[in-house]
Amino acid sequence: MTTEAVAIPQVARPSRVSRYTKGFITFSAKNPTGAAGLFMILFIAVLAMNYFVPIFQRYDPNVQDYTVRLTGPSGMHWLGTDEFGRDLWARLVGGAALSMTVAISAVTLGAGTGLILGIISGYFGGVIDDLFQRWVEIMQSMPGILLALTLMSVFGPGIDKVIWALAIGSIPRTLRIMRGTVLSTKENVYVEAARAIGGTHPRIMFRHIAPNIMAPFLIIATGNLGGAILGEASLSFLGLGVPPPHPSWGRMLTNSAANYAISAPWMVIFPGLAITWIVLGFNLFGDALRDVWDPRLRGRS
Repeated sequence: MTTEAVAIPQVARPSRVSRYTKGFITFSAKNPTGAAGLFMILFIAVLAMNYFVPIFQRYDPNVQDYTVRLTGPSGMHWLGTDEFGRDLWARLVGGAALSMTVAISAVTLGAGTGLILGIISGYFGGVIDDLFQRWVEIMQSMPGILLALTLMSVFGPGIDKVIWALAIGSIPRTLRIMRGTVLSTKENVYVEAARAIGGTHPRIMFRHIAPNIMAPFLIIATGNLGGAILGEASLSFLGLGVPPPHPSWGRMLTNSAANYAISAPWMVIFPGLAITWIVLGFNLFGDALRDVWDPRLRGRS
């Protein structure tokens, strides 16, 4: 008796790229505003990368040329020049790189710290939770921009100081939201099972609870990115943010808004549009992520 091998047909699995493409198409179809927000973010990200690899940039953002000062948009200077003859397009590209760097660094520090403290506060409760919540209430009693101004007056000007000021200001809100999420998550059966088999507190917090609260955390972090960019622009506009000659969208508006709004409106319009563009992009994308990852919040403001 002979046995013949039966060939089993192989089912082709879709590649990872095709899965991502299909997921993006589905996301765009269900959340067109979220896809628009993502496009707006990617557009600014490409501009920021162009600052480091100048493909579409012909001028140094800090080089002054008084022979072309206050020149309107033209073929030589796409968005015109400022009062020092610096190319406005180059300044906007440099501001995009600076704003994205500051925002990502500040949110990584602030939201990451808020996540860890929120997990500890919600998991242990008791005195630890009370101490954290009283600190949050004290911090939130002060408006965000006033808190950032106070910290900058203590730290002094500098890009790293701006990052720390924005990071510290974003900790309380993230801590409070993460703490509430942990309070409900720690009552799940898998957490009880982890306790029953002798799991240590760090293992339960960061192996079983933390992965299950990543969706709301990423929603918060995305929203915080837009707030961090707006905060950096506000501090720079008030003269307490990024020091010159670094190109900053907020600092670009400091003098131009008061002195050149009529005579050279491009100096006000383009930096203002850049700030509005990226903050709106993060808000739209954050709302879309909220609808996808937490359908219970869909339709709520």
